[in-house]
Amino acid sequence: TLTGYGIVNNRLHVQIKYDNVLKTDNHGFIYLKDKNGFITNYEDISYYLDKNGNHFVEYSFPVSQKDIGNYEIWGDFLTCNQGPIEGHWQITFPIRSK
Repeated sequence: TLTGYGIVNNRLHVQIKYDNVLKTDNHGFIYLKDKNGFITNYEDISYYLDKNGNHFVEYSFPVSQKDIGNYEIWGDFLTCNQGPIEGHWQITFPIRSK
């Protein structure tokens, strides 16, 4: 859910709420793209509102109010409909030196 946005000190701030992440693994990220497809990196701050796993992320971009019209906001968002993986499991992978 988009919960807020605005420009503060020449930075665009966009806040997203990911609901119930402990059961659904809702997550994602947003980014800015200019007309040439160049992606602007962000800084973020995140926190959980409560023990239900409502997770807020505030993305901050170095974009002023006069330049905001040069960008589009894009995002990738994911969820796991079956809930988190439960039980005994592990992941292994090889590490090789060059």
